[in-house]
Amino acid sequence: MSRTSLRRSRTLVTVMFSSKAAAALLLPTLFLTGCSAELTPSAEVTPAPTDVCIITDGGGFEDGGANESAYSAVKQAVVSLGVEKQQYSARPRRTAEFLTRKLEQFVSGGCGVIVAVGTDLRAPVIRTARENTANRFILVDDAPYALEIDSVPSNLAHIAYSVDQASALAGYLAAAASKTQVVATFGSFPTTNVLAAMHGFRAGVSRYNEDHGTDVQVLGATDATASDWTFIRSETSTLAAYRASTGFFAATADVIYPVASVAGFGAGKASLKFPGVMVIGGDRDWSTEAATADWKQNLIASVQKQVSQRVFQAIESALGPDFSNTEYLGTLENEGVNLTAEGSIGYPSEFTANLGRLTRDIIAGRLVTNGTGN
Repeated sequence: MSRTSLRRSRTLVTVMFSSKAAAALLLPTLFLTGCSAELTPSAEVTPAPTDVCIITDGGGFEDGGANESAYSAVKQAVVSLGVEKQQYSARPRRTAEFLTRKLEQFVSGGCGVIVAVGTDLRAPVIRTARENTANRFILVDDAPYALEIDSVPSNLAHIAYSVDQASALAGYLAAAASKTQVVATFGSFPTTNVLAAMHGFRAGVSRYNEDHGTDVQVLGATDATASDWTFIRSETSTLAAYRASTGFFAATADVIYPVASVAGFGAGKASLKFPGVMVIGGDRDWSTEAATADWKQNLIASVQKQVSQRVFQAIESALGPDFSNTEYLGTLENEGVNLTAEGSIGYPSEFTANLGRLTRDIIAGRLVTNGTGN
């Protein structure tokens, strides 16, 4: 029985689809390359050596953020590396036990390389990696500074992003662009990554106030302790984000930074009701998302995590003989995080004139952005 037939005979608790059709599309290319000159259309093709599988802890695969970017990398691996894929997106706030079972199903279902996205997957991934040393794991968008290299299993690559650094640039931009001297932010849940982004945004607004003697207020994150910050308790409800944003816009905020995955698109929908207001996107360049087409004219910038290329490189390494535990932290310095370039809404001179100095201060630690004092 062939390897493909064996895989089809397995019963998985969760239905995940494999990309045999996509892999098949690569076959004509094989007959055009010099290294495959002896192949003929009747030759038997060697099956892909392993499946590359992806699991996320919420938000889905079209979240306008890290999930979508990591999923793009897996799809690229299907086309470029000839692997097959399986996928599963958990609902938000699933238990560690539930996520561990899903990872174990991936292992038993033929997943040699497993990409896991989100902070909730940290403990399940570490546990599963330690128990399955022949498999290789890539943990993406975990909390920055969460792991030390000596604690990472040898078959796990850890990829995280200092989103607070790029969010500080967003806060400075928001303050500079605000005509009302009131801006706003809100999060999905008070997770480490969400809190880091909101802290960074506050830090950027505070630095702008220091530089210009202003008093720009931050609704939704009015104190430094996060004890009374605004969270919509969803990563998918654009209606919840719409309602929160409508309240902030009605309270005279004219720039909003939602840190709520795909739910944050609701802020853009709310912006259509309030002339002159602006939205800052998160995790990806929202100007390229089809879901933002109706209100793209109100998008001033996006905080970006450079996820796709980094994850693809990790997958490529995991499929080879030299994979090892690595720990990557995307920062402003290594361009793992950034703020998008000026788009349809012009950047204020107060922002562009200070961008270089602000970036250097963040990199050097002269501007604390993560809310921890470190």
